[in-house]
Amino acid sequence: MKVNMENIFDFESQICTNRQQSEKLLGLGLKKEMADCYLHIDSEGTTPVPRPYREIMKDLEGLNFDAEIVPAWSLHMLIKIGFHKGIGIVVADSAFDSIISLIEKRVQNGVFNKDYLAV
Repeated sequence: MKVNMENIFDFESQICTNRQQSEKLLGLGLKKEMADCYLHIDSEGTTPVPRPYREIMKDLEGLNFDAEIVPAWSLHMLIKIGFHKGIGIVVADSAFDSIISLIEKRVQNGVFNKDYLAV
């Protein structure tokens, strides 16, 4: 039996929310300044950057910059702000979507930490 080594280590993990996930969180009212990452989107594509969104925005003030900067959240930050009292979580293929869904329910039920909401 021949083992295909290319597929054994074919990881598809993400370091932060993608554009759609970020837009969903912003739509729920999360403050963009709470993002601990950002997506740098330009003609070359999208690059996730593990640097706080508020820091990059300070650096870009007053500059003519043609790339789009989208706030993004790491999985750790989503857990921290969504479940500040602690949570037992099993990380599955859709961990980001699962946590965003849980945050969405908490926002809708009025039990989400209001310090993290823009409104």
